[in-house]
Amino acid sequence: MRFSGRTWRPFYERDSCIIELTDTLALAGKGYTADDILEQCQKLDEAGIEYYFVYMTGLAGKGGGMRNAENSARLFSRLNPYFISVDALTLFPKTELYERAGLKSLG
Repeated sequence: MRFSGRTWRPFYERDSCIIELTDTLALAGKGYTADDILEQCQKLDEAGIEYYFVYMTGLAGKGGGMRNAENSARLFSRLNPYFISVDALTLFPKTELYERAGLKSLG
């Protein structure tokens, strides 16, 4: 399978995408790592319990979208979610992510 001129490769247990996804999760203050996602979702798969992912575009910050999408796809391909929801990040004034983005409040 090809995407944007790059060949997709299988996700391996210690692929760099685990580290990069963990960085994005930490930036968002999620409180868990990509390793945690992999471990817990594998348990759900083994138990036959359905689950889904919410992929948030924009969470990796300016310039990080493609890298984050590719790394997320590598992680998702190791698991069996019932579905994957894709949502866009909304930044609200007076929040940490809003301030990190360098946005100015209109009011």
